[in-house]
Amino acid sequence: MELGKTSRRVLKAIAKLSSECGYPPTVQEIGDEVGLKSTSTVYGHLERLQKSGYISWQPAKPRTIRVLQED
Repeated sequence: MELGKTSRRVLKAIAKLSSECGYPPTVQEIGDEVGLKSTSTVYGHLERLQKSGYISWQPAKPRTIRVLQED
């Protein structure tokens, strides 16, 4: 599945923030990094990334987002 521009930015933000901090970012931190104010919008991108196999994520638990493959 081809990623859209914003989903690609979200994926790169997850990788960057995880690398810088040493642990996965929160949904809010991802939104702040890519300029998305709505956490619902970030959730939508995370769901697409998970379905496409780019990340693993447990939505009900904090800091569980992991990059499986980069674009």
